[in-house]
Amino acid sequence: GWKYDQIREGCDAVFFLDLNVQLEANQSAWTEMSERISSTEPGLMQFEHQQKRSGIMDELAAIKKQKKDNFKNIQNSIEWFNAQPDFENDIPIYMNQVFGYNPKSPT
Repeated sequence: GWKYDQIREGCDAVFFLDLNVQLEANQSAWTEMSERISSTEPGLMQFEHQQKRSGIMDELAAIKKQKKDNFKNIQNSIEWFNAQPDFENDIPIYMNQVFGYNPKSPT
């Protein structure tokens, strides 16, 4: 959205939905979400993961179990996270199937 002037200048919020997601939201719900996104920083809306995963390692275990990536990539991710001096496993996990953002946000 930031790349295109007509979106950046003409939209208060841009929404991304995976093709398989079907939301039951009426016009007022979309308007309310747009207003909330455009009035807060960093201007991003995501939903916390419904499975209540207990951090990054739990998310990587779920990716492995559901065969969403191969073992080598998962192992490389685990090693990379563990090598970071500020790594904290216990963080909220968010879904990226649906999110919204403010294309006018500088952040």
